[in-house]
Amino acid sequence: MNTFRINTLAERMVPDVMTGPFNESYMDELTTTVNYITGKGAYAMINPHNYGRYYGNIITSTSDFQTFWEHVAAVYKSNSLVMFDTNNEYHDMPGALVASLNQAAINGIRASGATTQWITAEGNAYTGAWTWTTATGTDGLTNAQTMGALTDPSNKLIYQVCKVSWSERRPLTKPSRCISTSTPTALAHLPHASTPPSVALG
Repeated sequence: MNTFRINTLAERMVPDVMTGPFNESYMDELTTTVNYITGKGAYAMINPHNYGRYYGNIITSTSDFQTFWEHVAAVYKSNSLVMFDTNNEYHDMPGALVASLNQAAINGIRASGATTQWITAEGNAYTGAWTWTTATGTDGLTNAQTMGALTDPSNKLIYQVCKVSWSERRPLTKPSRCISTSTPTALAHLPHASTPPSVALG
């Protein structure tokens, strides 16, 4: 494994409004963690663990989300070992909105000057690999219908999907979910970028 995911919250980084100023003391601590990891030659993935929400409310402004990511990425644009995860496990949202938020994040990150870093996009319905083609958002659209159109001018986009061993995470509930051969087929429509780093995520 050469990648470490740093789970954070957008509210910790920008406590007032999504487009507002940073909490500088928090960002200093985050940057210290990032620099320690990348100083060892590993990748540091910054992951707002917000589930597509800000202070509990679904993020609906793609403009605000793009600005947020432009500000965050600008801090790390000179560190090629930093990765950006647009948000952790969007869920119970319109599928088209999730795709639009991911694209806004990509646009903001690249606009900041961070053009060499990998970006990971996540889908709706907790970005489940086994339900990529079947689970629908509140607009009736699946990830398969919305997420394949994302574009990245740097061609360094990774689709991050969740494949949990339910027998370990939730004993006695839905164990069949971890026994699926549908994942490769479900994700076959996605575009392929150049070779990403080795990633092992929880």
